Amino acid sequence: MLSNEPIVSPDASGSAESRTAAAKPRLKLVCRKIRDEDLDAVADCLTRGFPERSIAYWRRGLLRLRDRAVPESFPRYGYILTADGAVVGIVLLIFAIADDGSVRANVSSWCVDDAYRGYSNMLLAAAFRAKDVTFFNISASPWTLQVIEAQGFRPYVLGTFHAAAALGRRVPGADVRAVDASTPDASSLLAEHAACGCICLEVVYRGTAYPFVFLPSRSAGNRLPSAQLVYCRSLAEMARFAGPVGRHLLRTGFVSIAIDATGPIPGLIGHYAVGKRMKYFRGPAAPRLGDLSATELVYLGP
Repeated sequence: MLSNEPIVSPDASGSAESRTAAAKPRLKLVCRKIRDEDLDAVADCLTRGFPERSIAYWRRGLLRLRDRAVPESFPRYGYILTADGAVVGIVLLIFAIADDGSVRANVSSWCVDDAYRGYSNMLLAAAFRAKDVTFFNISASPWTLQVIEAQGFRPYVLGTFHAAAALGRRVPGADVRAVDASTPDASSLLAEHAACGCICLEVVYRGTAYPFVFLPSRSAGNRLPSAQLVYCRSLAEMARFAGPVGRHLLRTGFVSIAIDATGPIPGLIGHYAVGKRMKYFRGPAAPRLGDLSATELVYLGP
């Protein structure tokens, strides 16, 4: 559980820059949980921090975070850093319950306005207060690696396996159906992810339903349309049903499936690219491969 108490800097003028300008007024810096009423200012700050993304992109993602279920006592959005009430820094945290019942948090979209970079650690101190949570970063930029490694993160995804799933063997009796948000008997996981634009499939085989979630992507080498694996219950199930799933995706225009991996995946035909789309974690246990559900990839978009 996390404390609700904000982190307050009693005297921002104690910084090196401030001491050189004694006449400069003191700032009140506060790091606290993001609230619903902060969302417009949060979208503005994120747009400043990531100018390649439109403000509409951030607003859509924040509304999706607003409307989702969150584990009790954990932040819905993450934390902001304010200077005299103005939002100058953000770290988004997307908390969820993993398949094994543990709590995990996708660390996303960390940015601080240039004038306040010296106070970035206030955001990180707030973000990582929970010691029994697995934090993971799925979109680390090369220039941030030194920072996240200093925070105790280590890699758990070492590359990407590009599977030619349509070449997989036939599974007689396996029925693949597409699931959308309006499918009456869809699981909550598939319905929620379909509502966010994911490709949700269910393989029904011998009376059991096997869920699979994908997002449109691009294979790194030839730029052919591919699907990023967002969720399966295990990579063994992905390999088992690769043939019927891959042929269904091929009929809708997706040539291959991109899968987070640490090496070649048994039972799948394809190519492993080491060092591509590496992902990092800190905490009790590494996230399971094949599970990017309830992350920025889903709620914010690729």
